[in-house]
Amino acid sequence: MNLLADHKLKPGTMNKYIIVINHRTFAVILISIIATKLVHYFALSLDFDLVLLSIAILFPLVFTIRGSFRRREKALEFLSTFKTGLLLCLYSIDRSEKTPEEIKQNFRDIIHAISDKLLGYINGSDVKMEDVQEQIHLVNEFLITNKEIISGNAKTRIVRYMKEVNEGALSTMAIKNHRTPISLRAYCLVFIYIFPFIHGANLMARIHANDYLIWVVYVVNCVISFVLITLYNIQENLEDPFDLKGLDDIKTDEFKVL
Repeated sequence: MNLLADHKLKPGTMNKYIIVINHRTFAVILISIIATKLVHYFALSLDFDLVLLSIAILFPLVFTIRGSFRRREKALEFLSTFKTGLLLCLYSIDRSEKTPEEIKQNFRDIIHAISDKLLGYINGSDVKMEDVQEQIHLVNEFLITNKEIISGNAKTRIVRYMKEVNEGALSTMAIKNHRTPISLRAYCLVFIYIFPFIHGANLMARIHANDYLIWVVYVVNCVISFVLITLYNIQENLEDPFDLKGLDDIKTDEFKVL
């Protein structure tokens, strides 16, 4: 019983599993049924190797899925760099003994605001890219305004660490804004919609389906089309790894500076 309890799905997890089923899924299944019916009605058969058709669908599908996973891994790397840089900036100001506590608190507020702005931007809130950049620039203004109060070593460390913050923030926003090639994804989707017609005719030729075996063509055509469109939907969910809709999305709250 304890083992089952440990593996119990969290609330909302099931919704994330079925998110890969959408309007495209039902459209492809409907197309598969219609295609099989037409192929059977007109007694169409097409005996040829499906390698070329597989290349037309599977190659761009695998390419875009790998690209999306690579973008996700890069996003994790950039967010880690971003958070690490902010934390090091906080440690640097805390170690500045001659800096008044009020000035330190002002700097902490700026750092926390930078974290909130970036996470708000990538999570799809009303925050703009310019808002994140302006908040980051406040660190430089803070150092100039308080140059007589903050020690030279602390300022040097903060400037060095802010380079990592800038790199992490800009790279993360770039991943948010730029996706895998849309033309390749559109090309793949078109062939997924065409696939049931060609595959249905090919199945008719291969199994010599009659009125008793036509159900096999219906089932196989629908199942394979369902698998292809599900893979496409998984890839589309990975296009934005920050929206928290899919099971593989990045938990951005873990990168918030508290």
